[in-house]
Amino acid sequence: MSPCTMYKAGHQPYLMAGTVRFDFQGYYMMAAMHVGICLLLGVLVWLFLKGTKKLREKTAVR
Repeated sequence: MSPCTMYKAGHQPYLMAGTVRFDFQGYYMMAAMHVGICLLLGVLVWLFLKGTKKLREKTAVR
């Protein structure tokens, strides 16, 4: 393989071009962002439901 087609990444031979490598990393960044947003929404929903449960217990007629 000629040195022109070999790309280095962390002292390891990397066979993808820079634009392809960035596009490939973009999938990981998007997946990480998706997981982060889903976790944040899950926590917010959990806190909302926890708060409404306390409010219902406080205003319940005995």
